[in-house]
Amino acid sequence: MREDAEFYIRPIRPDDAERERQFIETLSPESRHQRFMHTVHNPSSCFIQQMVNVEYRRTMALVAVLAESDSAQIMGTAQAAATDEHRSNCDFAVAVADI
Repeated sequence: MREDAEFYIRPIRPDDAERERQFIETLSPESRHQRFMHTVHNPSSCFIQQMVNVEYRRTMALVAVLAESDSAQIMGTAQAAATDEHRSNCDFAVAVADI
């Protein structure tokens, strides 16, 4: 990757499913464990769908992509999810590609 590469940050979308799968599968085992707090070998389709179909009242998920195109590669993700009904507490997770 070039030092001057431009990244775009945007909300994750349902059409990111295959890009999200590729991103997760290319993370090192240690990075996967740190992101998901358990071992994720091959993410199921159901798991990927949960990651890319966000219910925005309680959750926000962003991706950093190398280019804004149909072939955009995800280089990082960030997700915040409310953990209580009043949205006063949340879980927050970030993952960055191992390069």
